[in-house]
Amino acid sequence: MDFQRAVPSVEQGQDSQRLRALLDRVHWVLVSPSHPGNVGATARALKVTGFYQLWQVDGSYDLAAQRLADPQAEAMASGADDLLQRAHHAENLDQALAPCVLSLAFTARPREFEPPRRALQDGLQEALDLLCSHPEARVAMVFGAERAGLTNDELMSCSRVCGLSVNPGFGSLNLSQAVQVVAYFFRHLALQEGPGEQARQRMPADPRPLALAPAASVQALYSTLEQLALASGYLNPKEPGRFRDRLQRLASRTQLLEDEAQLLHGLSREILKRLG
Repeated sequence: MDFQRAVPSVEQGQDSQRLRALLDRVHWVLVSPSHPGNVGATARALKVTGFYQLWQVDGSYDLAAQRLADPQAEAMASGADDLLQRAHHAENLDQALAPCVLSLAFTARPREFEPPRRALQDGLQEALDLLCSHPEARVAMVFGAERAGLTNDELMSCSRVCGLSVNPGFGSLNLSQAVQVVAYFFRHLALQEGPGEQARQRMPADPRPLALAPAASVQALYSTLEQLALASGYLNPKEPGRFRDRLQRLASRTQLLEDEAQLLHGLSREILKRLG
């Protein structure tokens, strides 16, 4: 990215309505953060770059609420208290990702099974292309707990994996620092470039593009296909292997439309009925 060509982002003290509407469709998801101060610092990092959708994933609503209201969180937010007060809570990652059509997971550790890995700029460009070409689409940036990061299951719930280009001998970033880097790059890309050339070629002439399948529809399809594999005898319940992981890896290589997901879901359910 050429930072010398960055477009000034502040005009009369606020972002343009168009930019604000686009950035508001990006969910910033913190999975089981352990330190309230990091949650507050993340809120500050997001507000300063124009983002307002902060999500916290934790099985305990009371614990999540305590972190958001913690004096350390409020102190580190330093003026971004409104993001803490409006932060969303989800019991698990699938719930947080349900309305999103694309999710980028940030981790430095490669795994045996993981979604397609992208360079940071490529992952953010793909997310921006979707936001620009589908006005109702939402995307998510997903960050794991400070000490352990994202689990393998959490990683497989996401569409893509991204990492940051840091010192290979010391790649440990504070949670809020990682969010700040990604948020700044995304804002810069949105201001400077807009949708990439590939997205412009893909944009439909019809001003009402076909709806993309949100994560909730795709996860429902996975579950039905898994049930079908069990009912048909194809999948041994005692030795399922990495069946679901392979399904998710396969689906992550394409962008399903909502009607395609519903078609496959309906077909699988009908076969299940006949098997039953």
